[in-house]
Amino acid sequence: MPEAEPLDLLVRALDQAHTLIVAIRPDQVDLPTPCRSWNISQLTNHVILDTTLFTEMARGGAYHAERRGSSPRGESRRRWTRPRPTASVIR
Repeated sequence: MPEAEPLDLLVRALDQAHTLIVAIRPDQVDLPTPCRSWNISQLTNHVILDTTLFTEMARGGAYHAERRGSSPRGESRRRWTRPRPTASVIR
């Protein structure tokens, strides 16, 4: 079996993350995660915002440190509720 391309692995990982993130119910956002200092809402916002910033930089954009941690509660997760954004975001 040929080794997977890094971009294909990333897209697959993001698709899996998307499946999990869109399944989060409102009553679950304050639950703890294995990352002890973050709840589900904070962790999902981190994953989504970092993916967004990575994509912008990969396309030649600048890193904007002020955007780190700037997403209001749930805003990032709501953006990912649209069907399967990851392939179009990354490619």
